[in-house]
Amino acid sequence: LVVLLAIISAVIWYSDGLSAKVAVSVLVIACPCAMGLATPISLFVATSTGAKHGILLKGHKAIESGANVENIVIDKTGTITEGRLQIEYDSEEVLKIAAALEAHTSHPIAVAILRECSDYPDATEVETIPGWGLTGKIEGIIHSVGKGDNGIEVKRGDDLIGIIKIHDQIRDDAKDAIKLLPNVILSSGDSEEEVKRVAEELNIQDARHSQTPTEKLDLVESLENVAMVGDGINDAAALASADLGIAVAMSTGLADISSDIILTKDGLMTCVNALNLAKRTRVNIRQNLFWAFSYNVIAIPIAMGALYPINGFLLPAWAAAAAMAMSSLTVVLNSLRLKWSFEKTLF
Repeated sequence: LVVLLAIISAVIWYSDGLSAKVAVSVLVIACPCAMGLATPISLFVATSTGAKHGILLKGHKAIESGANVENIVIDKTGTITEGRLQIEYDSEEVLKIAAALEAHTSHPIAVAILRECSDYPDATEVETIPGWGLTGKIEGIIHSVGKGDNGIEVKRGDDLIGIIKIHDQIRDDAKDAIKLLPNVILSSGDSEEEVKRVAEELNIQDARHSQTPTEKLDLVESLENVAMVGDGINDAAALASADLGIAVAMSTGLADISSDIILTKDGLMTCVNALNLAKRTRVNIRQNLFWAFSYNVIAIPIAMGALYPINGFLLPAWAAAAAMAMSSLTVVLNSLRLKWSFEKTLF
């Protein structure tokens, strides 16, 4: 279009002997650079600034989806809570059996049990039962450990031999963060009692307990403009399916792979900051594009000689070149302003 306009200008000014001057001015003042820089420069600033504050953006989807989030499904253990679990158990036997099986996983519950028990028997043929727990053989007998209504159930065959109760500390910033996040839904695999306790303390109206990975996935898929915040293997499918997947600090490798944003800084406020960064970046990109297009709409007609019949002004090529450089500089400076505006509103 610019080349066509330059040719048209040359034809119009041919009789005045100004064809070359006007055509060159039109070609020089047009700024594809500003339009080309508008998005990538903003994304570069957002990515580098986010990383500095514990927010790793894995692509443009993190910005596009993050700016549109209306619902947030959030896991409990290690997300809303600290993930440093405390346990109560019925007997040493129950603890040792649980430790033997949990030694084959890195789940926060396993860490808590193994912190309490370092002397346990060997377990073989250990398998994970998604959304529930583990099963394996100890001294040739099948044992299992997994979620129950009152805590973690430890079984020998089909017989319940004990319960391990789990307690977890809510993060210090969780209450304030929940207030700033849109329509929070708590979805946890933990017991009804524990989930209800956390939901009441944080004033979360929609709290769901004993959720399997499939149920978490179904919940995410039933919502629009939804972000999933989690840290474990049980969250991986929901993280991948959500419009925006956010893996929190100390999350499992599978959760990281399935997510669009990885939070490397502890605290739920980092999630609030991540969504804020996405919104500000989208606004910044739109500002850049508006400037780049507006500049061309105004500058090209001037270079074509639109002002000449009014005041005799004809733009020289050097002025056109300077104006083109300034348009690119304006886009870059506006993109850099994103860093300042974001850091000013950090929680």
